[in-house]
Amino acid sequence: MAQPDPSRTATSDGGVHLRLLWPQWQGAGTAGVEAFASELPLEVARRGYAVGTAVLEAVLPPHDGPTATAPVTMSDEGLDVRDGVEAKSAVLDQLASAFEVIRGHDPARITTLGG
Repeated sequence: MAQPDPSRTATSDGGVHLRLLWPQWQGAGTAGVEAFASELPLEVARRGYAVGTAVLEAVLPPHDGPTATAPVTMSDEGLDVRDGVEAKSAVLDQLASAFEVIRGHDPARITTLGG
């Protein structure tokens, strides 16, 4: 888990903007992945969604706050359909991990987009 950065700077409204990188790929449904990347094997194409996070990180402009990454497994655990939702277990586990990362950055001082 990423540790809070003591050197972060406050924004003009007194808050700190946390840039959360979340290379989550499990939520990309099988049907959508097969439609958009049919030339690749499903296992490769699904995990390719995680590359998008690295691309965004590379092209986003700098910001004044900390950057943290939510941990995402590349395993096949939790990809089954549960309660009618594909990969529900994996996505919920990663959501809990992302909240832990956010809490580690003092969410009382972190502002959200739009205020």
